[in-house]
Amino acid sequence: MRPGLVTVGVVFLVLAGGALVTVNLLPAASAPQQDQFTLAPTEVAPDGAGATSIPGTASSGAVLTVAWRTPGPLSVDLFPAGRCPSGSRTCNPAGAVATWSGLAGSRWSINGPEQFPYELVWASNSSVPMNFTATATETWNSTATSPIWTAVIVDAVAVALGAVGAVAVFLGLFLRGGVYRGPAPVVSRSAEDVEEIAGRPPKS
Repeated sequence: MRPGLVTVGVVFLVLAGGALVTVNLLPAASAPQQDQFTLAPTEVAPDGAGATSIPGTASSGAVLTVAWRTPGPLSVDLFPAGRCPSGSRTCNPAGAVATWSGLAGSRWSINGPEQFPYELVWASNSSVPMNFTATATETWNSTATSPIWTAVIVDAVAVALGAVGAVAVFLGLFLRGGVYRGPAPVVSRSAEDVEEIAGRPPKS
């Protein structure tokens, strides 16, 4: 048995197994992603109305937060895609996912937005103009994926490393120690072979 060779083989096998598990079994790392939308201050005329589209990324794991503000009371509705294509105050509020009436601002969040773009529609019953601002933020975690060829290369290297480790363990267990040492010294067994062992021709 050759302990050193066995140790090297075991290390190679552990490294190969760790690489295979890391690439194929462990969950991929996730990275936070974010979409942001900002509506610059927009003047709302007396008894006027307006609308804006809020873009985003449909994701069941996302959170969409919409906030709006104005110095005076407004009626504001938030519609999912297709529910208010005209962006008009005449759209049926029953199709809205959020509705505010007579407020000067609010904040609203929904989990798992699946329909984009959302349509934010506002209408004023005031006799004076006012500025309207709105923001929207969507956050979610995106799984980082590696190219398929990267996984193939890592798997191939791990398999090769494991094969080398297995061979090293096998040889270390069954290969006789000291196989590369020189021949054992010749020992004289009688007085007659002393000169022959010493390399001198025997006496005649």
